[in-house]
Amino acid sequence: QSRLPEPGVTEVTFETWVRRLELSRRNRLSERSKLWILAAGCFVFAQVCASILIPPGFALTIFSDVTQCILLLSGTAALLPNIARNHGRARLFWILMTLGIAFWLSYQLMWSYIEVVLREEVPQPFVGDVVIFLHFVPMMAALALQPHTHQDDHEARLGRLDFVLL
Repeated sequence: QSRLPEPGVTEVTFETWVRRLELSRRNRLSERSKLWILAAGCFVFAQVCASILIPPGFALTIFSDVTQCILLLSGTAALLPNIARNHGRARLFWILMTLGIAFWLSYQLMWSYIEVVLREEVPQPFVGDVVIFLHFVPMMAALALQPHTHQDDHEARLGRLDFVLL
C-alpha cells in the first residue's frame, strides 16, 4: 500500500536534501563579506555615538567627514570584485553602480577637504552639488539594465534605446 504525503507536507528525499544543502552553501556570505558588513556596522554605530556624545564643533566635523569617506570608500571597494566576476549586462550593472558610489565619494572628499583641511564653511552653492545630484544617474541606469532578466534580441535593442535615452 502506497502512502501519500499529507497535504501541505512535501516529501524530502536524499537528493532534494543534498540539493538544498548545496544551494544554502552557495548562498552563504564569505568570511570576508561578513567582516565588511561588521566593519561598516561598527562605523555607523560609532557615528551615531559620536553624534550624540561629541558636542557640535570641529572634532565632530572631522569625525563625521572621515567616517563618511571611509564608508563610501569601502562601499566602492566592495563593489569592485563584482565587476571582475560578471560578464555582459551584469558587469555593466556593477560598473554603473560602482561609478555612482565613486561619484558620491568624490563629492564627500571635496566636502571634507573644504571643512577639514581648509577649515572653512562649505560655500553655498557648492560646485560638488552637481556631482551629488548626478551620482544617481549611473545607479538608475544600472537598475534600468535589469541584469537578472532574460531578454531576446528585440527586447535587448529596446533596452539599449531606453538606456541611451536615460
